[in-house]
Amino acid sequence: MRFFVGALALAVICVLFGSPAAFVLGWSPLSAGDRQKASSVAAKPEARAEAQTERKPAG
Repeated sequence: MRFFVGALALAVICVLFGSPAAFVLGWSPLSAGDRQKASSVAAKPEARAEAQTERKPAG
């Protein structure tokens, strides 16, 4: 029983601190298009050059 209470407490702490940190740091889930780009870059070395040129400048 103590294990489940501890696991629930840890999950609550991760949500309470993780969500605001992710929001502040700008982390967000990948969209479907971004996932496809990432998988094509990982699968094909020539796709890496294309992905580098498509990347938007930060700011």
